[in-house]
Amino acid sequence: MDSLASLALATELPRDELLKRPPYRKKEYIISRKMVKHILGQAIFQAIILFVFVFAGTYFLPEDPQQKCVWKDGKRIPFCKMYNQSMLPKATVMDGMLYDYNMEPHYKKYAHYTASRHLTIVFNMFVWLQIFNMLCARKINDEINIFEGIHTNGMFIGVLVAIAGLQVFIMFSGSIDDTIAQAFSVHVHGCTPTQWIICIVGGLVTFPINFVMKFFPEDCCIVLGEEPADDVAAADKDYKELLAIARRYKKVRDNSSQRFVENKRN
Repeated sequence: MDSLASLALATELPRDELLKRPPYRKKEYIISRKMVKHILGQAIFQAIILFVFVFAGTYFLPEDPQQKCVWKDGKRIPFCKMYNQSMLPKATVMDGMLYDYNMEPHYKKYAHYTASRHLTIVFNMFVWLQIFNMLCARKINDEINIFEGIHTNGMFIGVLVAIAGLQVFIMFSGSIDDTIAQAFSVHVHGCTPTQWIICIVGGLVTFPINFVMKFFPEDCCIVLGEEPADDVAAADKDYKELLAIARRYKKVRDNSSQRFVENKRN
């Protein structure tokens, strides 16, 4: 997925605004402070939300009472008996950890029947976080409109649709054949509609996080690498000289054009 996303982002068409920015210096950092800011911001946000889902998801992630029991060969698998029938209307997903904190087998006893619904939700949430973050990564200089020009990049749209489509196929693969779901390590029933909404909405939070980070000062972010101050000053001087040359050229061109028009009139 990362390789496809890199390919999609690398195919962005050049824009006129690129000609107005200073050229990159010879020893300038590949990862700028703005990029570090967004990388750290998204990493912290995603780590928090995924840790909450992994370690506390069993307390709030709803489970469909009709899908608590997985049927195999016409029989209910053993862990169906673990659920208290009186709790079904308010039940949450079963903890998907293979071993408990005492290293005693927990879901390991049932893993050969189907992958955990709990960890299937975590996986689905993780992928949608990356899909929406891929849209945010189109703009790396704190531009507000991350969708600007997206219609001009067919490769990006194609890769985005392919990744999203593959994820949907993986989540619904159990409806085709149990072995496909087992190969992808997802629950044979995938996610319920409510669980899908939780995953998508959780992924969409990436957008407001990205928006807020644009107004966060990057001066407090770490600098990756060491660039001599003399090189920075020399590059700044060269850029100012280039701007002066460009202004002089524009002035000469405008005067020439004006004289040409006047001669035509005469």
